[in-house]
Amino acid sequence: MDLFLFTSRGTNNDKETMPLVIREAVSYQIPVLIYNLPVYLNYWDDFKGVSYLEFNNFEKNCEIIASKLDVKINKPEKEAIIISTYPVTDSITNTTKECIIKAKQTGRKIILVSHAPIPEELQSISDYCIFDKNNILTKHTFFNSSWYSSENFDNYINLKGEDNDVYHGPTVYTNYYNGCILAKTLGIKKVFFLNFDYIINDGTYLNEISSILDNQDAFYELRHEQEGPCVTTFFAAAKPEFYLENFPVINTAEEYNALQYQWGSETNSLENLMYNGVKTLSNIHFENFEVFRNKLNKYFTHKDFSRVEYFTILPVQDHPELFCPYIQISNSKDSRLLKLRVTKNKETILK
Repeated sequence: MDLFLFTSRGTNNDKETMPLVIREAVSYQIPVLIYNLPVYLNYWDDFKGVSYLEFNNFEKNCEIIASKLDVKINKPEKEAIIISTYPVTDSITNTTKECIIKAKQTGRKIILVSHAPIPEELQSISDYCIFDKNNILTKHTFFNSSWYSSENFDNYINLKGEDNDVYHGPTVYTNYYNGCILAKTLGIKKVFFLNFDYIINDGTYLNEISSILDNQDAFYELRHEQEGPCVTTFFAAAKPEFYLENFPVINTAEEYNALQYQWGSETNSLENLMYNGVKTLSNIHFENFEVFRNKLNKYFTHKDFSRVEYFTILPVQDHPELFCPYIQISNSKDSRLLKLRVTKNKETILK
């Protein structure tokens, strides 16, 4: 073996003795790391292959283990997680708070970015906050219709009819751009892009990706959707300068939409657009779809705050005298209270 790591300390009422496993490791000339317990009476000081851990210094112990294995240890203090949010409801604010708290446990800086004012309770737990009031929205060039089927009804919505085809792709694009500008200014070497509804349960996957970024400029999951090849944008990683060099600043919806034709993208969908922006670049790690989804399920919890929301009035087939208010909200949890009112000849007849 490369290393025998023995972390037992015993307790005051159940003290460690002189374990045979340490003797066996020494006899095989395996490097040994143990705590220098009082019960050992410094017996192991004379053995060249035995080194000691520190009792109350986790970071130092990580360095000692890494040096014994001759591997580079990941130090996340030069890394940041850029969390994109839109805290306009209590449920979104609470989920963002949970996302920040868990992300901070990985040891990385937190840059919270938003196009809506950021509540003080989120500012207080973030390292940096960016509020960009230029909330750029556009119209989606691909998703113009919506279908839904259930046991009780089927429906079809022309999204253009009630202005339901408003698309927030440019706001996410600029959230990440703003975060990268700050990260580069702060001397951050690697950034992780994260949507607020993905909660990190374990930083292991981030550490793996950080190692990939030692030799690559960016990390994306590659997948194929209806609109064409896409990269995932709710979670990705890159060196800040890579993002700033390859994704230009935009200030209007027209500038965002122009990227579709500049890059030859099938649509203006952010995931499809960004794939076409990087597909010809070298030094990018594209993660396999199955691998990425397995890692995602293992190391993240998804709260599912999709921005897909449709509001309209639908006719009822075979009943021309009836109509149906239709509201579709794709979030798994929502804190809003919706109120409906029906008026006739400017008078309220139902509420």
